[in-house]
Amino acid sequence: MSETDNQPTSEIPRPRPPRRVGLSGKLLLLTIPLVMIAGMLIYVPAIANFRMNRLNDRLAAANTAYESFNKVAKQATEIAEANFAAATSVAKESKKQRAAA
Repeated sequence: MSETDNQPTSEIPRPRPPRRVGLSGKLLLLTIPLVMIAGMLIYVPAIANFRMNRLNDRLAAANTAYESFNKVAKQATEIAEANFAAATSVAKESKKQRAAA
């Protein structure tokens, strides 16, 4: 060994050039966004369809409740009218009985 081998060199090490993306890397970088876009094209309509189905179910439930309450109100009105008619007929009969007596 010589003395020059042990001495530090005054050369600055060269920086390595940036590594370039090959064909497979480019294909991967192109595939990732396309798969994400395809997923969104499937996912967004599925969410909209779910919301429409949920809204239709809630609307059907509300319609059923309305029809039930409407039927109950109609029955209550019929019962009240029948009771009122019975009460007036009893009152008329008692008035006739008082007048006859």
